[in-house]
Amino acid sequence: MSRIGTLLFVFALSAARLNAQTTNVSLTLTEAISIALAQNPDVAEAQSRLQEAEARLLNAKAGGRPTLRVRGAYDYWTEDQRLFPATKNGEPGTMCSSMR
Repeated sequence: MSRIGTLLFVFALSAARLNAQTTNVSLTLTEAISIALAQNPDVAEAQSRLQEAEARLLNAKAGGRPTLRVRGAYDYWTEDQRLFPATKNGEPGTMCSSMR
């Protein structure tokens, strides 16, 4: 059984080698360096830390500046609002329970 498995593995490996494309690409030193820097995780981490430090610097500089906060609300009712609705036809509702 292991012999059949080994043969299947060798067959699959040889088929994969036949399907694999080998291309020879010649790069200049500058192109090779730029590709290496673009795919290097250490460079990505360093860039992330630099952006974080720049954001902290902007936050620290903004600490001495004044802050303006505005909050507002506006309501407009087209109908008379009543707490208790009318109970009979034509009877107006009341604003509180003591007015009943």
